[in-house]
Amino acid sequence: MSYWSPRKNLSSRRIGRELPQSALVRREKSPVPSRAVLGVAYPGRMLFLRSSSPSLLRARLARSSFAVVALSVGAFAFSACSAEAPDDGNADESYQNHTVGQHIHKNSRYLWVDSTFAEADQLATAYGSETHATVGEGDDLVRWLQTWSDRIDAEVRGDVERKTGQKFVAPKPIVKVLKTHNTFNAWVTSLPACVGAPFNLASGETAPGMTAHLDVTGVQAGDVPCLKTKGWVPKELATVFNTGKHACELSFDQSFHVKAGCPGAESKAEETTVLATTPYIRFASDLLARFTDERSVIVVLAHELAHYYRSHGSPMYSHKYNFWYDQGATVARRPVPAKNAAEIQELYTEVLSGARPIGGETWQTKVSARVRPFLVDGLAPLLVQRTGNFVCEAAANLARAGLPTLRPGEEATPEQQTAYVSYETAMLACAANWRIVETNPGANEIATAELRVAVGLGQEAPASIAAGKSVADVITELQAAAVKRDATAKTLLAKLRQNRIGRYTTEQEADDLAMELAVRVGFEPNDVLAGWTGFLDAIEGYYLDAGLSREELLAQYQQTGDIDAATCKGYLAAGFMKEDKKTPITVTIGGLEDKHHTSCYRLYNLWREAKAHKYVKGPAKAALSPAWETLRMNAEVISKNAVPVVSDAGAGTDSGASDGSASDAGRD
Repeated sequence: MSYWSPRKNLSSRRIGRELPQSALVRREKSPVPSRAVLGVAYPGRMLFLRSSSPSLLRARLARSSFAVVALSVGAFAFSACSAEAPDDGNADESYQNHTVGQHIHKNSRYLWVDSTFAEADQLATAYGSETHATVGEGDDLVRWLQTWSDRIDAEVRGDVERKTGQKFVAPKPIVKVLKTHNTFNAWVTSLPACVGAPFNLASGETAPGMTAHLDVTGVQAGDVPCLKTKGWVPKELATVFNTGKHACELSFDQSFHVKAGCPGAESKAEETTVLATTPYIRFASDLLARFTDERSVIVVLAHELAHYYRSHGSPMYSHKYNFWYDQGATVARRPVPAKNAAEIQELYTEVLSGARPIGGETWQTKVSARVRPFLVDGLAPLLVQRTGNFVCEAAANLARAGLPTLRPGEEATPEQQTAYVSYETAMLACAANWRIVETNPGANEIATAELRVAVGLGQEAPASIAAGKSVADVITELQAAAVKRDATAKTLLAKLRQNRIGRYTTEQEADDLAMELAVRVGFEPNDVLAGWTGFLDAIEGYYLDAGLSREELLAQYQQTGDIDAATCKGYLAAGFMKEDKKTPITVTIGGLEDKHHTSCYRLYNLWREAKAHKYVKGPAKAALSPAWETLRMNAEVISKNAVPVVSDAGAGTDSGASDGSASDAGRD
């Protein structure tokens, strides 16, 4: 059973940033909130959300899978596309049709949680999210965004009520503009919601202060704060929770229970929580300041709303995503698994069986990017606690001074690289003299249990973690395994590109649905594509203004598998066909660990989406005043005047050039 709790006073709480991950929680399986983020697939900026929980020393934060939402502005309306059948609990039907006209999984109160913005913000901060001041609701910029959100919401709400004959239970989405200088993102957040019922308690039993967090892969118990809910009925929740027929089946009889054998089934708690999506659509002001085309803004807004309506932070429908599909046919339906999906998944599982690379796979140091998490997230917290004469005192001093927060999918800045290399060099210089013992470690020794925690539950403990060995032996073994995984990843990417295989994620669904939503409110499909290409230009401008040279940017593109904006726009103009007009251009998905994929790959998917469905735009909406350019300049002023906000967690925010991911309580 894994215990966890949110921890305060972390040195870095960047939105969408990978915080240290505990060894007590399976990677990617943590109970913390999820956040849908803007998914920028660019050198140094992959919005990954991973969860983590405290180690045995309670030295790390429990992170949730915040997911940042990607942009996709589009205008469309239904045409001859089939709608996804209502989810009746049959997992097999979930891949049959595209989601055209089916904006939600289910009209169920258990997918969303209403709260005040202050309550949601405070809870997200407890999980490591940054705190930012917000622009007032009466500001023209906020009113402009809210009006477009209301227009989209009216379409969705009307469709749901016509199809179900019931009022749509999801709270109305509320747009919030955050005063940020260097965040460059937009996101929706999912947070733990209090069910109002105990877990696994028999009559008369108590578990003071304990909370059980439900996930389809297990239960985690701890002191988990949560948002209060209204009208939730435990037995109804259990029915909805079991929709996907997951291994951890849920039941209720005075108390919640999960099927025997489910991780954490023996936990006991006085409150039960489950992730639910909050109604706030957050925009960073510096992101808005970069959009010269209002279509880009609406693409992003529609993408975030897609995350919201599909409640991508909820675990209940996770079975519908993350499968491999054949991109060969352009058909008007949701992708279906590829014939060789099992083979591909086996390779993919091998790649992900170890730690996720941090700092940037293209930046080479003496150890693999997959070994850096062990040094930074695993060993550094242990070094900080060492006192007296210690063989690794130089590395310990660097750890105490503060190590850079390196995140999967993001390239480290020059300053971060310098700080990390100093630490890595010091660590490697002393590791052979830091000896391993079974128990009762001395001044220059470490216990096997501590090292297993440092390695993390996300990968198998190396055989070198044994009495008589050294920390250097562990690093050597992890390095050898990392090199093999790097080779497997290269093989897998080549196979995916050669066979035109894609991976269907919540991000692709949000992109697809964003086009549908934008078309419904009066845009042409080509407007959606133009909005996305405007986003490509904004990303490049962001990096170039941050000091990256054009040559460096192109080199990063080449190494990460992405394509620069000009080339990608050329592919779009050519209908993603080579000069012979017969050979299709294939676009790589990029990093395997990121569900957002590369930006050009996402444009390619949007193009396929428009081609498959032949969307017809809905009635045009009245133009809003002031004009977007006036609002963009307003956002620019707001961003220039933005100052870091220090939360009660004690961490300054919005202070780094590499900032730009979403917080990790749970965002899309």
